[in-house]
Amino acid sequence: MTAAGAMLTLTTRVTGFRPASVGKPPWHGTHVAGTIAASGNNATGIAGASWNSRILPVRVLGKCGGTVADIVDGMSWAAGLSVPGVPSNPNPAKVINMSLGGVNPNGCAKSAYQEAINLIKSRGVLIVVAAGNSNTEAASFVPASCDGVMTVGAVGPEGYRASYSNYSQQYKVDISAPGGDQRYGDDYGILSTVNTGTTVPALSDYGYKQGTSMAAPHVAGIAALALGLDAQIAPELLQLSLLLASRSFPASSTCTSDYPLCGLGIVDAAQTLAAVVALKPYSLVYEFYNVNLKHFFRTNNATEASIILSGGVGTGWIDTQDYFLVWRDTSQGAVPVCRFYSTGDNSHFFTANTAECETVKKNPNWKYEGIAYYVKLPVNGVCPADTTPIYRAYNNRWMYNDGNHRFTTDMSLIDELVANKWVYEGVAMCGA
Repeated sequence: MTAAGAMLTLTTRVTGFRPASVGKPPWHGTHVAGTIAASGNNATGIAGASWNSRILPVRVLGKCGGTVADIVDGMSWAAGLSVPGVPSNPNPAKVINMSLGGVNPNGCAKSAYQEAINLIKSRGVLIVVAAGNSNTEAASFVPASCDGVMTVGAVGPEGYRASYSNYSQQYKVDISAPGGDQRYGDDYGILSTVNTGTTVPALSDYGYKQGTSMAAPHVAGIAALALGLDAQIAPELLQLSLLLASRSFPASSTCTSDYPLCGLGIVDAAQTLAAVVALKPYSLVYEFYNVNLKHFFRTNNATEASIILSGGVGTGWIDTQDYFLVWRDTSQGAVPVCRFYSTGDNSHFFTANTAECETVKKNPNWKYEGIAYYVKLPVNGVCPADTTPIYRAYNNRWMYNDGNHRFTTDMSLIDELVANKWVYEGVAMCGA
């Protein structure tokens, strides 16, 4: 097992997904698993995208089918969540691959899928999903249309959208990957592991298949490979690395002319790894907002973020997705940010100013909680050229024991706060 940790492969064929083969068991899950993690450097068959990762196989649909509840339970268990009647999972996955799906004209918003995905995301898991094989809008498929997943379309051997691949004009496809296109011939599919058995496993073998089911594990495997380089990377930053490092579609492709039809680009393993290495000195800072308290809170601690999202510190917290990057340590001239908590205001405060930090430490109303993360300092309100200003605003409600600060890199958000009687306090610190 590499630093990427365990992986889950949830795989089968469901309504809306083109059969991978006809007349015999497809060995769909075996094929997907091989694409992710088949052993390499053995002069046999193929090598998976992340050949040293461990597969955590979870079967959610059998020969007689299954239900959404079965799939949701499988997803949840794979992420380490409790499932009634099932022993706890001792090896929760860091990447979940879902090469499955079905049609739902109403999309995902109020489905059991979305509820489960929200909880799984709170565990810091990257969820990779196949877009579907019906050559139609992915917004009508689940879990492909769910928020919080990375949905993968398929390209053929020349990088054009595969003839069967679902697409989206509603930003439901994030990225594309090789899925094969066997209209050019059987060997234009994706070669991976299968089995010769017709009813039960027999001999190990290799075979070609096509589908977004084959595209998704390319992305999941590369994600696992990246986690081997940086096991601490936040899933949001990992997804961003996959997206920004993707290669362009062919210039004459409809994926290019009709963006976002096929997502941002075609997944690129080498460039993704380079992006992850480049981002390794940095940490992602989450922002949460409590709709009951009307307070904002920041953390770069993935465990703390998971506790907040799962309701461990009370109800009403939502992820604003207003993230910024900071440093993980004092490298590159970064300085520590002091973190404080006020029981009276039920609010946190952050400062990188040494004098301000020492002053607040002397205030009995504030508890010093240590170093939050590391930033660079502005000079006369101006950040160094290679950094991003982090602005600070205050709700000015100290007299009601309801004080709260917000830190953001988005000046338009500061303007909205000021319009609602918050006080702008300038550039507080500088992010990566």
